Formats: sequence, C-alpha cells, structure tokens
Amino acid sequence: MYTLQQLAEITGAELFTKTPHQSVHHFFTDSRQAIQPNSLFIALHGERFNGHDYIADISAPKIAFLVSEQASITDSASFLLVKDTQQAFQQIAAHHRSQFSLPVVGITGSYGKTIVKEWLFQLLSPNLYVCKSPKSYNSQIGVPLSVLQLTKTHQFALFEAGISKTGEMQKLANIIRPNIGIITNIGDAHNEGFRDHEQKMKEKLLLFEESDVLIYEDNSAISFTLREAYSKKKHISWTALDQKVQLNGEQFDLPATNSPYFAKNIGHCIALMKHLGFSSEEIVERCKALQTLPMRLEISNGKLNSTILNDSYSNDLSGLRIALEHAKKVAPQKQLSLILSSFQESGLTNDRLTQTLTELFSSLNIENLILIGDSYVENNTLSTAATSVCQYSSTEAAMLEHDWKSLNNQMVVVKGARIDRLERIVSLLKSKTHQTVWEINLSHLIENLNYFKSRLQKGVKLLAMVKATAYGTEADKIAQTLQDQNVDYLGVAYPEEGVALRNEGIHLPILVMNCAEAHFHLALSHQLEIQVFSLDQLKHLISHCRASQKKANIHIKLETGMNRLGFQENELPILTSLLAEAQDAISVTGILSHLATADDLHSTEFAEQQIAHFEHMANQILPHCSQQPLLHILNSSAMSQRNFSQFDMVRLGIGLHGISSLKETQSKIKQVGALLATISQVKTVKIGESVGYGRAFTAQKETRVATVTIGYADGYDRRLGNGKGEMLVHNKRAKTLGNICMDMCMVDVTDIPQAKAGDEVIVSNEHLPINELATKIGTIPYELLTSISSRVQRRFIYE
Repeated sequence: MYTLQQLAEITGAELFTKTPHQSVHHFFTDSRQAIQPNSLFIALHGERFNGHDYIADISAPKIAFLVSEQASITDSASFLLVKDTQQAFQQIAAHHRSQFSLPVVGITGSYGKTIVKEWLFQLLSPNLYVCKSPKSYNSQIGVPLSVLQLTKTHQFALFEAGISKTGEMQKLANIIRPNIGIITNIGDAHNEGFRDHEQKMKEKLLLFEESDVLIYEDNSAISFTLREAYSKKKHISWTALDQKVQLNGEQFDLPATNSPYFAKNIGHCIALMKHLGFSSEEIVERCKALQTLPMRLEISNGKLNSTILNDSYSNDLSGLRIALEHAKKVAPQKQLSLILSSFQESGLTNDRLTQTLTELFSSLNIENLILIGDSYVENNTLSTAATSVCQYSSTEAAMLEHDWKSLNNQMVVVKGARIDRLERIVSLLKSKTHQTVWEINLSHLIENLNYFKSRLQKGVKLLAMVKATAYGTEADKIAQTLQDQNVDYLGVAYPEEGVALRNEGIHLPILVMNCAEAHFHLALSHQLEIQVFSLDQLKHLISHCRASQKKANIHIKLETGMNRLGFQENELPILTSLLAEAQDAISVTGILSHLATADDLHSTEFAEQQIAHFEHMANQILPHCSQQPLLHILNSSAMSQRNFSQFDMVRLGIGLHGISSLKETQSKIKQVGALLATISQVKTVKIGESVGYGRAFTAQKETRVATVTIGYADGYDRRLGNGKGEMLVHNKRAKTLGNICMDMCMVDVTDIPQAKAGDEVIVSNEHLPINELATKIGTIPYELLTSISSRVQRRFIYE
C-alpha cells in the first residue's frame, strides 16, 4: 500500500530504518491481535495506557512502528517518530481517502449509526462492492482503521462517525469526506462532552461540510438546523408513519416488526437507495429480505473442554477477522479452529479471496479448518491453509461426516451466513443442553469498567475482584477481558482461584484474600500475592519462604471497624518488628482495610472514621517497608463518592457487573448478566384447581399457566414463589404461581395470550434487575448472583 518513506512524507515523521522502501499493507493499534507481515503498529498514548510499553512484545516479519517517544526506538526494527501518533495515524487515513473518488456515505447521530450502516451494506452489496466500517468502528481510531480498508476494487463506502466532545468531528470529517451524509438523530448520549444540546448538534453537522446530499428524518429535532446550516445542498427528508415510510409523496410498506425503531432506521436506507436510482419495487423486496443483526459474538463452553465462539449471522471478511482475533483474546492458551461457510458476496475474485483467507489463516495459526460449501469443495485451493483442512458440500454433510472429537480443547470459531444455518453445528458442539442461560455481556462489563475508571483520581490503580467465579459468571473469561482492558490487579478469595487464572494465561498481579498455611506453596509457585491478616499467619509464611527459598509479596490487612480479619492497632509494634527482620522472606506490596458501610449515603461518618483509622495505622507501618506499598480501602460504592480518599488503589467488585446500591451510580452502569429461560408448556387451569407442590396456589379464575425451565437448583430462590417473583414474557411481567420447584417453576400468562411453548422468558436483565429480585426477598444481589447454578449455561457476548 505505502512504503515507509511515503508514510514519513505524509506524516512529517523522522524515519529510522535500514529499509525505507519496505511496504506497509496493514495498520494495527492493539499488540494482542494477530499480526500480519508488512504491518505498522501505532503506539497510542492514553490516560491509562501507553502503547509504547508493548512494542517489545511484538515480533513478526517486516513490522514497523509509529511512535512519539524517542526511547522506544531500537536498531532492530523500523520506526517513524512523530509528535502525536493519533494525529499522524489520522493524517495517513486522510491521505489514503484522498486517493479515491468513489461515492462515500458518512453516517452520524447519537443512536442507530451501526444498524443503518449494516442494513445499507446488505441492501447494496448485490450490486456494488462496498467498503464499510467494521462493527461500530466510529471513533478517532476506529474511523482511520475503517478508511484504510479502501482498495481500488471498492465501488462504494459506508463509514460511521461518533464523537463525545468538541473538536473531534472536524478530524473525522477530514478523513471520511463523505459525498452523502446521513444523520440518524441527536439524543442524550455523550452530553457531558458538550456545553449544551445545540453545541453537540452543530459539532456533528461538521461531518457534512463537503457533502452534496443530506438524508434525515423530516420534522426531527435536527431537520430545521440542517436546512439552515446547509441550505445550498440537496436535502432528502422522509417521514415514518407506523409501518410505512413516506418519501416525496410515495409510501413504502415495511415488514411487520415489534421494534418501534425499525421505521426510524430503515427510512434512511430507503431514501439513499431511491437517490441511487433503485426502483421502489426493488427497494421494498430487498427490505423484506433484511436480516436482523445481533451484532454480537457469543462465547459458550463446548464439549471436550472446547470453547465456542458463535458468529453464524453473516459472513464478510472484516467480521471474520474480528471474530478470529476476539477468539484469540478470549482463549489465548487454546489452539484455534474455524468452521467457515461460503462467502455469498465478497466482492473479490476467487483467487484474491483465496489469497486473503490464506494470509489471514496463516497469521492466526489455524489448527483445524472446516470449510462448508460447494465453492470450497470445487476450488480446493485452501487445502493447505491450516494444519488440518476438511471440506464439506453442506452443513448437513459436515454434521454427519466430521469427527467432532478433533476439536478437543480447541477455541472453535463458527462463522457463516444465516442461509447455511451453522447454529445447528453450534448446538452439536455445546457441552450443555439445559435451556436456561446466564448471558454475560462483556461489552457492558467494559462500559462499567470505563465508568469507574472515569471516577479515579490521576495515578490511582484499580484492582478488579474476580472471586466466587467472578460473582457467578466465569472467572477466566472475565479476567481475560479485564486484562485486555489494562486493569492493574485482580483479586480472588482463595489460592486455587488464582492458580486457575494463571493456567488460563492471566499474567496480571493477583491478590489472594485468604491463604491458609497449607496453600502457601500454591501462591508462591504461581506468583500470587497474599493478604496477611494475623501474626501467626505472617510467622508461618516467613518460615515457609525461608525453607523454600522463595520471597512472598504480601498485602497487610488492617482491622479498622469491620471486625472480620486484620491486625489491630495494639499488634503493630510486633508486626513492624517482624517486617523489619524478615525482609529476606517477604516484601510488603500493599496495605489494605475493608469498609463496612460505604454504600450508606445517609451516614458516611463510620466510613470516614475507618478511613482515618486506616491512614493512622498505615503511617506506622510505612517506615518499616523496604518499598512504597499500595494503600487501598475503597470498594465499588465508596469509589463512586468523591469525598472518600482513593489512596493508591481501589477495589472494584459488584459494580463491574452493573449493580449498585447507590441510585446515582446505578443510573450510569448496566447490568452485565441476563438470566434467560424457556417456556416448556402452557396450559389452562380451571377455577378451583391448584398448581404445584403443596397446592400453594388455587385458581380463583380460569388461569393460563406457563411452566418455565428454571428452579431453585438453578439459583432461582424458592422465596420468589407465590407471586413474589416476576418474569418477562413478551416484554410483559408474569407473576410466579405456587412454590418454586427444583428444576422449574410456573408463571401466570393469562394476560399474555401470545405466550406459547418455546418462548424465551427473561428471569432477570436490566429491565428486571437483580437488585429488585433481591429486595423482594430481603437479601442482597451478591447472594442471587453467586447462587446461579453451574448447570446453567454461561454464554458470553461481545457487541
């Protein structure tokens, strides 16, 4: 694509290389992704990360680095030195865009950008080879990555642009330079980055300064401003009318849907297609064939210790790469296998598609490649693209003929178009058949993490608790996600939990909260840090370290008012004496305590007393430490409050999962888990008939009863029976009837006539939160989360 010399000229970089004519074909910003030869790594610098720190970890042929720190430069690789790597990366993308004269659509708005882009891609792909932003790549980094995908073979482009503060859109506009602009809406997202609503609106409209055509919903909040700001451009406005879209006096009937936003999004697509010259009849037919977009990667446990990533919704090259790279992050210790069906519309010749796939598979070291479709069988050119390659003409043939035991202990990616129905293979590979699912949204987890990071004072580290299977989820997958997001520490309750994480490739510092003498060897051999809370425990640890000739990193637990574990103040003289004489055996890396009442906003006095006591005791210990230890006392609730001192580190637990007892905090975070069950049967119970064990419910009127696949053995508390508990069926609340059984329960669907066997039931999600269920039975969310049975399927999704 470009030589290093050309990139230096584009960015004004100082070039350090022995090969100035080395070509660069790929760009990446994440050192953890699969790296292809002839790539440029952009070392970005943020508030809580520095890409320059990971340069030494990157090794692949012909890799060059865009850096802003002179110290990163070595003689063994090629470097472009600039003042600002993000700005230079954007300059490269802007230059690349200037080489093309194809039609480019720029899409912005507070909501709906991605769905409009993906639908337009579906609608236009049969006629045009379309370049589009992968997933939701619409940021200051996502946009350059998207635009740099453009090649001479593309005929059309669709790019999203999202902003969160002033000054950002002009930079994206310089890169995208759209001929056609679509603005979906202006809502409340990212309001904090703007002075007011009007400022945000004007900022977004900067994307369209060079556009010839603007598409938007008429009579929307933005329409008047658009007409006023860009009066000389061509305006195409449309109106949503229930299940119709009206455009220039013509009405388009829409497919039936329950979504109130369908018309709001599809209207933009209809307007653009009409502008491009498509007939009304063809537009309607193509809209009917639109596929819904889950826009998510689903992770489940498979048979024979395999892990399954299900992305069998659509098949395109950018989506394939994202799925494979995400799989490598989720299970870095496992070999990678891929089940792939034929590409329907890649826009590439067979030779070019084969070359692209071969390069991708080689860069990722695919172990097993299972190809499904006549094109693979007839072509056979991918027969050496992986260690083992199997080809089948259809999904049915693969299900019948393949030896699925070959995927033992593999990370298996299933990727294909809906028409191939690869979800049948996913069902075949899954380890559990229980219809109840605990669905963990990793995107929500990351959003929650970022919210709490935004509350941190400069330089304060963050320890994320992943004890008790990460609050009832799966500790290894949560820990891997947190490690990818650059948290500083992880916390577990017992050494075995830390050992399991080490075996899954987690290299972050891990603090063990309760380590018995019998398990010191486990902690030390797996580089786990130990919380020490008593003189006896400390003495035994010192003896163990000296006998084994190993040194332990410890965090000293102080008793400040919780009265659970910890050193009392009268023990400090003995403690400090031991610390002074045992520096050969132990190193104090942390001092901590635990707040008892941080979530009580009405009375912070006791928490303030604890914090003062903690600081007083810690100051007595610090002079006896060989290094400066990390002081930490705040938990999720306390770190949401600015008036508490954060010291050197905070501990984030249940807040990560989107649960808080503080209303203000709860409004800023999202519940990560959704507990989903299924209706097994619906029957009508007559007046006087009873339901369930003990005949606890007797019908006073004719009642429709749905039996649901969840019981107290799955973690649905028995106290939620007899109407205390509610579930969502077709988005309506249905009360429990009678006592909760071991494996199932019954709910009242009398007022939900469409309820039938096989329907999904939402036991808990953001609309029926864990907090609400806990309050109804007088307990806390922690109890309900950690009670979800291991037999309930865990499914991880990444949006």
